[in-house]
Amino acid sequence: MLRWRFPLVQPTHKAIPTNKYWTWLLRGKASGNLWSYPWRVDPTNQGINLFFPKHSNANGTDSVCNAPLQVSEQGFADSGVQVKRWGDWTLTFRLVQQSQKYLDVTLGEGMPLVWVQPHGASLAVTADNNAVFLRPDGNVASFPYYRRSLIIRVANRMYGIYLPPNSVTARSATNHTRLNISESSPTPFAAIAPLNTRRDLAFFRPVAASLPIGSHYDWSYDAASGNVTTTWHVLTKALVTNSPPLVAQSWLPHQWMQAHYTLNLNGPSYFSPRGPLKTCIGNNFELSWRFDGFLPFLPAPGTSGKATGFNPAVMKALLAHCANNPSYGDDTYWGGKDLLRFAQYMTMAHELGNPLYNKLRHEASHALGDWLTYSPGEAAHYFAWYKNWHALVGFKDSYDSAKFNDQHFHYGYFTYSTALLAMQDPGFLKKFGPMITLVAKEYANWNRKDNRFPLLRTFDVWAGHSWAGGLGSPGGENQESSSEAMQSWIGLYLLGMMLDNKHMEATGAMGYAIESRAALDYWFNQPGNLFPPQYKHPILGMVWSGGGVWGTYFSGDPAWIYGIQCLPQSPGLDYLVRYRRFARALFHHMLAIQKAKTGTDDLSKMGDLGNVLLAQASQADPAWAIQQFNRLWAADSPIVHDNMEAGVTYYDAHTYHELGHRLWQVHFSLGTAAAYFNQTTKLTSYLAYNPYLYPLVITAKQAKKTLGCFVALPRRLVVLHHLQPLSASAAIQATLPAESATHVVRNLQKLFVVFAKSVQLRSLQGVTLTGPDTPSISLSLVHHQRVLVCTLGGLLQPDASYTLTVPSGVKTTSGNTLLTSTKAIHFTMAAEPLLRLVRSIPRNNASRVASAVAIKLQFNDPIRATSLAAIHFVGPNAVAAKCQPFQHGFGVLVKPLQALQTDTTYTLAIGPTVSSIGGHFFKHQHLIVFSTRPASCPPNVYTESYVGHGVNTDGTVQVDLRNKEHPHSGMYAIKITGGAKGGSAYFFNGSSDHGDGYKPVNLTGYKYLQFYICGDTHAVWFKIGHPVFDGAFFQTHLTGIATHYKRMQLPVPKPKGHIGTLFVISIKPDKTIYLDDMRFIKN
Repeated sequence: MLRWRFPLVQPTHKAIPTNKYWTWLLRGKASGNLWSYPWRVDPTNQGINLFFPKHSNANGTDSVCNAPLQVSEQGFADSGVQVKRWGDWTLTFRLVQQSQKYLDVTLGEGMPLVWVQPHGASLAVTADNNAVFLRPDGNVASFPYYRRSLIIRVANRMYGIYLPPNSVTARSATNHTRLNISESSPTPFAAIAPLNTRRDLAFFRPVAASLPIGSHYDWSYDAASGNVTTTWHVLTKALVTNSPPLVAQSWLPHQWMQAHYTLNLNGPSYFSPRGPLKTCIGNNFELSWRFDGFLPFLPAPGTSGKATGFNPAVMKALLAHCANNPSYGDDTYWGGKDLLRFAQYMTMAHELGNPLYNKLRHEASHALGDWLTYSPGEAAHYFAWYKNWHALVGFKDSYDSAKFNDQHFHYGYFTYSTALLAMQDPGFLKKFGPMITLVAKEYANWNRKDNRFPLLRTFDVWAGHSWAGGLGSPGGENQESSSEAMQSWIGLYLLGMMLDNKHMEATGAMGYAIESRAALDYWFNQPGNLFPPQYKHPILGMVWSGGGVWGTYFSGDPAWIYGIQCLPQSPGLDYLVRYRRFARALFHHMLAIQKAKTGTDDLSKMGDLGNVLLAQASQADPAWAIQQFNRLWAADSPIVHDNMEAGVTYYDAHTYHELGHRLWQVHFSLGTAAAYFNQTTKLTSYLAYNPYLYPLVITAKQAKKTLGCFVALPRRLVVLHHLQPLSASAAIQATLPAESATHVVRNLQKLFVVFAKSVQLRSLQGVTLTGPDTPSISLSLVHHQRVLVCTLGGLLQPDASYTLTVPSGVKTTSGNTLLTSTKAIHFTMAAEPLLRLVRSIPRNNASRVASAVAIKLQFNDPIRATSLAAIHFVGPNAVAAKCQPFQHGFGVLVKPLQALQTDTTYTLAIGPTVSSIGGHFFKHQHLIVFSTRPASCPPNVYTESYVGHGVNTDGTVQVDLRNKEHPHSGMYAIKITGGAKGGSAYFFNGSSDHGDGYKPVNLTGYKYLQFYICGDTHAVWFKIGHPVFDGAFFQTHLTGIATHYKRMQLPVPKPKGHIGTLFVISIKPDKTIYLDDMRFIKN
């Protein structure tokens, strides 16, 4: 890819598009199908073939293309194709025979006219043998023919040919269906249009000589109204004097059925594999869409106490299963899935108040930080720049993502995961915001002026959905998983919100609003009349340019065809159940045809697919999903016990069952809000996540009627069941703290006042804060100058009352008086709390901590600076450190004065004399124990932590990689227990023993694996390597194990160059062993 030679007429510094209907041409060969609708345009060595499909094949999977028109130059034989210019949905390419003899072909998606301009020769048009040539009045044409328009009728099709003045058309003496066209015009051309009737010839005549030389798509998003407006502009060149600057443009069903517009669709209608096209004339078009929004995550389900209700113990086990498996894949697809797993489980733990939250947040932050940085020599988890393509590519790649295939699928996991992490850890974006923005721009660049990337790489603005093929294929473009394409917009929108990047946010809203409708139309046929009548299946597994198929790239299983359109589970996929009866019926119909084909609809027999379907059932039929989950849990099925997605399924199913169905008719002034109604309890729930650092007043509307409003606190997901009336006369809509609030948190740093309109800052200079030991305040305005931020210069006193006063005379930005009387907001601070540590980074018992780390401590009350000496490292590996407060003393930064050693355990002590400024003491010593990253393998395997990235088990074996019970040295050892059935534990250097997670090490020069082992069994099976994937394997029945540690040495198998499976241990039921101090020993 780095040596790619671009077939361009003129070199360009512009970024080269990929994933478009025409990018197959970038191979420089006159071949392939360009599906522009209603045409299929095929470049060939003799010119172009124009196909006018009118129906699908016998099974409805492909468009029937026959009886083409061939347009070429007389005696033409091209030597290749070059791209001359491209717009956002138009294209001009050149078929070259020699430098002064070529054809320029111009077409556009949805444009019924195709223009061919000859250079150095005369045009020739060839039809099938039974062609009839007609004059515009319907009579048979006689030759030579001198008119500017002509009809060709052949094979139940009609074509209109438009020519410049003074053109002469003659029939070939040797081929009566070949027309030779002589043109004396300074700009010779032929424009060809497909005709349904003879009358269509007149419809296109006024614009036939208006050549599109540019097309420009733009969009805007009004968050308050939830409207996305798209504008389309075509720039034309007149090939004949006085030709109007207009074109004929056709539109697809998702546009003319779903959008709001004022287009005059009075032109011909055409067949397309997506449904009927409708046509209008113009050069500026506007279509608007409703962006319904979505929640970034769901609230925690309630506990009813019923046997079938949400069980916190089950959820705890599922969270622990994820937390105990911190490995992540090496490629951008499966590794991206792991990133989302960490982020979603972290979020669920936060909502549930589960203590695993800190560990899961650490894993999410560590894994994402690893991907968004590069260390010299690493083979995976980084992004690299393709300078010639203006592209950023993640490695390891998979499914040809390095050739731009599926990039939106892959990188959408990154943007969504980062957005979720930023909601819990805003500091992550301070460090990695610029890098994740580049990842987002790789697939969805929203800035036309940023020439580092092409505009909207994977999105086809006219088709209304994304394409997955980087350079396409000879048969056109395709896309399999519409839901993973949707996730790319989910991630983009949420990331834009968290970065406060309005252009990114608007682009996410645009893509989500349009592609969600295209997905329901073209993959699910929700309207019921868009699939060809010959197609006998309920959905499409893959959409191709010319049709679609009942299948996937990897399976013809009906459940996978359905499942690939419904993953990964998140509230952003609520659009799938927009028509809930349709969605529920489709889901159960899928189960029926799955059983008819495979003989079973039992989820426990479907492997990973079972959980994919269970996840979608949590939206389509949550009661059924809960019933099935409980059945599988009781049966100890791996579908729910060992599947990494099971926790999301269980959590979401219960929350959706509690919330009920989405109220799509209710719209909010914030995109991360939604309303649900429970038909059983008759309870309406209003939910919103406020991504900003200030409170918002969220307005709910139905049609044009305002239902009410509620206040959303900063960075919180709020759930309410009643709305407050929105008073048109209220100048101040909300304050934080609220009027008469008590027990206000001690670490308060800002006060907020939300106005009904945008106000002038200078009219707020009289705002005051009164109370004991009042600090200074500074004023600023945010959110369109509607939110006043009062930043405190110090801390407020505990258990004290304060009054924030906003004087009368506050003026709007237009100069009108908004506040006619003084407003006083009274609140009382919380009493002095007992001192406690809120969190630490790294957390207690963290592993793989960077050696250059500075430890961050956060307390619930400011720490007295003179007591910081009681915070220090202790133990055999203690190092000197410097402590300094931040965030008004609520935080303490502990900086080691020397780099920490690799694979070493450290203990930071917070002594009992640490005190708050209010005089409260810690009372008891608090220890934070963590281990630094292990040294590389080889030679290291395990000292205080495992060097590899993957551990798998079978049977009932359980592995604890950081067990404190019985270490040989240091503080930790590996503990392996057999459980009721026994089994094996597999330890990989990568995340798996094969595939994209395979990460072998070179053990050349090493002779033994040395380790210390003890346990309550006298023998285990011990293996090194894998006979197939490593091509090297050693196993032995290791005996002589005792309750005290013994040193063992086992030979490294040959060949030693690629060992991915570092070791495997098989253990009997109810037995336990410990391993420690494992390393490879040289010869």
